Amino acid sequence: MLNSDYDIIRDITQIIFEKFDYKCANCLSEENLTIAHYVPRSLAGNNNTDNLIVLCFNCHRLQHDGKIEIAKIHNYFYFKRKKM
Repeated sequence: MLNSDYDIIRDITQIIFEKFDYKCANCLSEENLTIAHYVPRSLAGNNNTDNLIVLCFNCHRLQHDGKIEIAKIHNYFYFKRKKM
C-alpha cells in the first residue's frame, strides 16, 4: 500500500527534527520549532531532506528578513548575523 502525502510529510518532518536533535540549528532553542529551507523555494530550493533545516520561529524570521546568512559546508550549517 502506498503512503499518503500526509504520511510522507510526517515521516520527512520526523527525520529532519531528529537530524537536528529537536533544536534550532542556529540558537539551539527547543521551542517554537519550524522547518525551513536552506535554499529558499523562491530561489529554486527543493523539499529534499538535505535542503531542510530546523529553526525556531525567531531565527526563521531573521532568515526571511535577510538578517542572518546560512552557509552549508560539508553538510554542516553555519550562521552569521548580517550587519545592517
